[in-house]
Amino acid sequence: MNDLDLSNSRISLTDHTINVLLVDDQKLIGTSVGKMLETEKDIEFCHCLDARRAIHMVNKFQPTVILQDLVMPHFDGLTLVRLYRMNALARHIPLIVLSGKEDAKIKAQAFSLGANDYIVKLPDKLELIARVRYHSQSYISRLQRDEAFRKAQIETEKREREAAARNAEKIKSEMLARETKGQKQFIDAFIKSIVTAIDEKSPYTGGHVKRVVNIAIMIAAAINKCQEAPFDHIQFSDDELEEIRLAAWMHDVGKITIPEYIINKATRLEAIGDRIHLIETRFKLIEKCWALAHEKSKNDNNLTDNDCLNQKIAELHDDIAFLKLCNLPDRFITEQDAIRIRKISEKTFDLDGIRHSFLSEDEVHNLSIQKGTLSMSERKTIQNHAELTLKLLNKLPFPNHLSRVPEIASGHHETLDGKGYPQGLAGNQIPIQTRIITIADIFEALTARDRPYKNQ
Repeated sequence: MNDLDLSNSRISLTDHTINVLLVDDQKLIGTSVGKMLETEKDIEFCHCLDARRAIHMVNKFQPTVILQDLVMPHFDGLTLVRLYRMNALARHIPLIVLSGKEDAKIKAQAFSLGANDYIVKLPDKLELIARVRYHSQSYISRLQRDEAFRKAQIETEKREREAAARNAEKIKSEMLARETKGQKQFIDAFIKSIVTAIDEKSPYTGGHVKRVVNIAIMIAAAINKCQEAPFDHIQFSDDELEEIRLAAWMHDVGKITIPEYIINKATRLEAIGDRIHLIETRFKLIEKCWALAHEKSKNDNNLTDNDCLNQKIAELHDDIAFLKLCNLPDRFITEQDAIRIRKISEKTFDLDGIRHSFLSEDEVHNLSIQKGTLSMSERKTIQNHAELTLKLLNKLPFPNHLSRVPEIASGHHETLDGKGYPQGLAGNQIPIQTRIITIADIFEALTARDRPYKNQ
């Protein structure tokens, strides 16, 4: 098996191709490893002689496992281990460190930096192939899980968008068929069914739209009755009142594509469930590992250090109590909090000879959200509903007297200073009808008792 044409090297999840990248400045080592692997038809091998090109080769060759020599010109192997784990494409690729000797200190350092395995070169052929297959298959399984999850997400979003499009087309066909009282009743009922579907996605927002409609109608009616400035010159016609009512019903229609876990995110770590429970379980496992290691140490050396163990366990309990506080929606995460969260994540524990971090990067990212429970990407997903509302409603053939429904409905997150969304309107650019729905929406949110971001 010779070095590959890199332009044709791709990871095939279907065929389970195993791509082995050796980073070693010695040609003899590359030749020896290549000879060991050449009989394996499903294993592709690539040898990188220059440590400076290692990251480039990882990005191009897409290995399922990396064999990394410790002693190289320009970069030592441990530096490369650190660089791999800082690279988005290489972060999760299994990494086997090759060393000329068995050195417990170097081995521990390699594992702490993110290495998955350690081999004294050159190993037996059977051992090398077995380790390569074990780590590659684990990585390929991870890629398959990630790919399946992404496909499921894409498919779910596609179905929801298709459903929304079908609903819009159905409304369009009905409105074109006849403009009668019966048609109006049907449209109202259909809109309410869509709104019901949106409200049902979250136990916290159920009934929100209906309450916004009622509040908006009350505000519009009060303006009509007002004889004082600045409303003395405003008088909504029946058509304009209907326009406000319909826009209020449909102001959140874009939320139909927002995942439920974002709408219902009551804590920083909530997804399908609250991941703080997973962290609690992990910390209990850490405590158990420490206790077992302590017992083994006592048996081996006849020494006891209960005070040291108790102090570590006390710190562990203090850390999980702190993380549980940080997970709560009403906790403001200060810079000191974020630093402590990061320091906790940098702690590691040993499980079956492999070092694991106390916290994953995703857990650190979510726990470090300064205010509220939503990350920036989740907040953008929420904000996107206003733009999607505008797009969906613009596809509907509203009659002339209701032609401003899309504009009015989609603008309830615009602000007077122009910093709102989706269009960044400011001041008098925002219609008074939109302002009415905005006030109704804010008032309902402030007075609702069961929103996930409120104190529990």
